[in-house]
Amino acid sequence: MVIGFVVSLSIASILIFCFTHSRKQYVDFSEIFYGMVEGNFEGVDLTIYYMSPNTSTRYPLSVDDLLYGGTVPNEKRKKKDEINGSFEYKIFINGHKLEECIDLYRELKDFAIVPAEDETYVNAQIHYMFEIKKERKIFSVTMWGGGPENRMFVNEVEIEGNDIFIEIIIPFLPEIAAKEMSEYLGK
Repeated sequence: MVIGFVVSLSIASILIFCFTHSRKQYVDFSEIFYGMVEGNFEGVDLTIYYMSPNTSTRYPLSVDDLLYGGTVPNEKRKKKDEINGSFEYKIFINGHKLEECIDLYRELKDFAIVPAEDETYVNAQIHYMFEIKKERKIFSVTMWGGGPENRMFVNEVEIEGNDIFIEIIIPFLPEIAAKEMSEYLGK
């Protein structure tokens, strides 16, 4: 009986481990950006929430803290609640204005994400997402992750930082924010 309990507990532990680690293993960019690489931006929107990376916060911010300021319970949030967010800028870009970065989308299409070996925590100061007609999020990036490296979260998968995820949004940021990010990249 004890052996049966131990075996059951071991199987449950393995299943939990596999579920929590396999559901966030890989993001396939080829399908996500296929239409955009072909020049089809119909119904595609990009929304950027930006807080300067130079801004210090009392605690690491979750995406909800950045977007909503942590002031409204999850189940009661509405679009209008974003007014309480911690972001400095909210930028909305739709359709063919996104063509400006078509070369970066082409580069990203063939990009393979390798998840970080160890997970840290989210400290959201920049969050952006591509959506199709406000119905379906197809791609999101949250910067930064905790720890000494500049980790990022792509579709909630924690990865080592990569400049391409910053370069995609620079053309759409207000001038001062674009300058901050260019300086951050050393350009």
